[in-house]
Amino acid sequence: MKISFIIEGIRIIFIFNIAVMPEYLTNFNSKMALIVLINASIY
Repeated sequence: MKISFIIEGIRIIFIFNIAVMPEYLTNFNSKMALIVLINASIY
């Protein structure tokens, strides 16, 4: 329970950091791929 909570928090932080990156629009495909990879590795 505690470990899964920590992983969820890390995932949210990663997604937030990706979303606020200035180059987000230019690297949209690679960012989306990273989000999918993060989600797939946790669920």
